Amino acid sequence: MAIKILFLIVCFIAIIITPVPLRWLTNPMNVPAICLICWITIFNTISFINALIWGGDDDQFETSWKGAIFCDIEIKFIIASSAGMMAATTAMSRNLARVMEQTGPLYKTKSVRRRELIQDLLICFWPPIYLMSVHYIVQPNRYYIVRYVGCTPSVDNSWPTIPLIYIWPPIIGFAAAYYAGRSIYLVRNYQKKFSEDVNSSISGASKSRFMRLFIISTFMVSVNFPIVLYIFYHNLKYPMIPYSWHLVHTQGWGYIPYIKNDSIQFDHWTPAFAGIVCFIFFGTGREATQIYKRWFEAVGLEAYFPDLLLRKKALAKTGGGSSMGSWVSRKLFSSFSTS
Repeated sequence: MAIKILFLIVCFIAIIITPVPLRWLTNPMNVPAICLICWITIFNTISFINALIWGGDDDQFETSWKGAIFCDIEIKFIIASSAGMMAATTAMSRNLARVMEQTGPLYKTKSVRRRELIQDLLICFWPPIYLMSVHYIVQPNRYYIVRYVGCTPSVDNSWPTIPLIYIWPPIIGFAAAYYAGRSIYLVRNYQKKFSEDVNSSISGASKSRFMRLFIISTFMVSVNFPIVLYIFYHNLKYPMIPYSWHLVHTQGWGYIPYIKNDSIQFDHWTPAFAGIVCFIFFGTGREATQIYKRWFEAVGLEAYFPDLLLRKKALAKTGGGSSMGSWVSRKLFSSFSTS
């Protein structure tokens, strides 16, 4: 039960703090980062609820709720959020690489901004929608109930599963890794022009803002891409069987297996810690602190947080920041400059 309590605490913290930076990300609008935070929050909320319901001891688990209708809906969101996190990371890395590839001021017309918005939305939402849609084709039963994890999508071990389901997370991961690697290369090799390129390409963007987005996208790729490859390799280890629609969707399709686990899979821990990391870099900077100050003033709590007011005045004078996220951003940027 200790693992359940720890998991619930980490998930709860992530659920509370991960959405906090959304206001900071809306000015200027950063669709991939907003989608990433939303997908992480959705996944962690599902994990938290499921651990509460299906995290009991052996006797409680075996007689626990079957999750009818609830799990049928939830597994679709699990599929969508799992794909959405990597898809949003791909869009974010792609945008950062495009910023570094631009030279000099560039005025973006309304049609250009609209086209870029559509591209971001397609990258962030098409993979989740596609995978949710085709999942039923290779879904041998409604779902599994796994201890601590709860509702878990089921997938048939037949050859159509590879092109329909298994192959897409690695493809998205390779795209994210390519753009992340290109961003790292461009940051290192175009250091002298960094501030000029970033500030001229994105309205209102700063070196710190860019580096926060850069660090988060690189972190997400570095953590999730190996996990995606491992899961893909693990899935291919099982022998493939011939596919038959009638065999997959038999009368026993409604059977719900219960699977006992003594631990929680690592791919459920990762989004929880990713949400906390997102808050550290997105939600503790100068701009975010100023937003919190306005929130406190709006509800009349500024008198209870005088240090926050003093910090805002100091930041306005110095233009700097002292958060962990901004400190890491400056250190990383400095290391690129001297390398």
